[in-house]
Amino acid sequence: MDNLSPDELDKRLLELAKSAQQHPSGSQERRIALTKLVAEINRQSNRLTRPKSNKLICPNSIEYPAQLFSEVFALALQKLLFFIYQPDTNIDSYNPEQGTVRTWLNVKLDRRFFQEASNELLGVKFVAGKFKTLRISKLEDLDLDVEDITSPDDSTSLTQSEIIKKCIEEDPEGIFRNERIGNNPRANFLAIALKRFEGNSWKEISEELGIDALSTTSSFYSRCVKKFAPKIKAYLQENV
Repeated sequence: MDNLSPDELDKRLLELAKSAQQHPSGSQERRIALTKLVAEINRQSNRLTRPKSNKLICPNSIEYPAQLFSEVFALALQKLLFFIYQPDTNIDSYNPEQGTVRTWLNVKLDRRFFQEASNELLGVKFVAGKFKTLRISKLEDLDLDVEDITSPDDSTSLTQSEIIKKCIEEDPEGIFRNERIGNNPRANFLAIALKRFEGNSWKEISEELGIDALSTTSSFYSRCVKKFAPKIKAYLQENV
């Protein structure tokens, strides 16, 4: 059903949404219907568009490379699909009288999930069609985030960035190497952080280290940055 016309696609999605809604919450029938709906949305994800335009539900002109843009959209879509499936009552918020299923999906992506994904993956917020970088202005305010560790700019000197990298790379206490995703010894914070320093995308890192989802990688990384921020800050204060 990949060659459905726009009208046929809207009709198909409406049928699946209504099928899920007509079954009681918690029932196997609703789960089956939601599984079919999620599968169809995922299959047709490249056709999610703004009403009356043929543009993807993301801004056309952004300041980030296409690869990063693709990662953000992929994570936003993943979040959207999970929202539809869990909890199973979320589908009840769709009202056919207010628009097509695609319109409903576009609104969810635009107003919620694209913002969440851009913040999580890029350290930026998507507001009113524009990206806004999240940065800290002073080392004293340090609550290290992804941008501060991996992307030195005019507010983070190269020297500071090099010192942070050295701190993580040397890992004298072995804490960065021992912090890992599940039982995967390769997927540790040290390895992931160094690859981010090298400019690798979340997708590239996930594939190379055998991690199932890029959202898992980025979420783990963000948690580690917050966890180790005091130690990295102390290292910076001793060496800057």
